[in-house]
Amino acid sequence: MNSPSLLLVGCGKMGGALLARWQEKFPQAKIAVIEPGAAQAGWHKNLVALPKDFNPDIIIFAVKPQQLAEILPSYRQRFSTAPLYISIAAGKTLGFLAGHLGSDARIVRAMPSLPAT
Repeated sequence: MNSPSLLLVGCGKMGGALLARWQEKFPQAKIAVIEPGAAQAGWHKNLVALPKDFNPDIIIFAVKPQQLAEILPSYRQRFSTAPLYISIAAGKTLGFLAGHLGSDARIVRAMPSLPAT
């Protein structure tokens, strides 16, 4: 069984905790990270820097809620409604996300917690 390819957008405390666990549990998974600071080798500073041939099965938004309205349209433009979109941004409704990603987009909201790591 192949692991789905993942794109993690935002790798702060919560995103970093998720990434560490995914890499531990699924070492063969194809995971790309977009983080403006791009502190790690292989991370990308923005969507433009992501290789054009990378089409993730799942995109996880682990950014501050106030950043979503600005960045979501570019993900919709590049990937359309093909991937499963997961948001861990607090306070943003499914309606808000669908308004930016498309009404046909597959969207999940999740609220993980750091103690669960």
